[in-house]
Amino acid sequence: MTATSFHRFEGRPAIAGLCSIVCTTCNHAQFSAAAIESIAAQDYWPIEIIVVDDGSNDDKAQIVRVALESAQVPYRKEL
Repeated sequence: MTATSFHRFEGRPAIAGLCSIVCTTCNHAQFSAAAIESIAAQDYWPIEIIVVDDGSNDDKAQIVRVALESAQVPYRKEL
């Protein structure tokens, strides 16, 4: 499987194997978008970003969804 078939990484060649980045958060929505943008801006591809929420009661879910869409990183929500 190539990077382009696994993720939408047009113009970015795959360097090596998939790198998984885990971001943990709890009521820190204000930092989530910047963290995702920083990860997506790295030169290493392919990546997957795993966001783990530990019971936040802020608007993190919406902020994370918008940030992932803007970074063109595929995502899925699991409860």
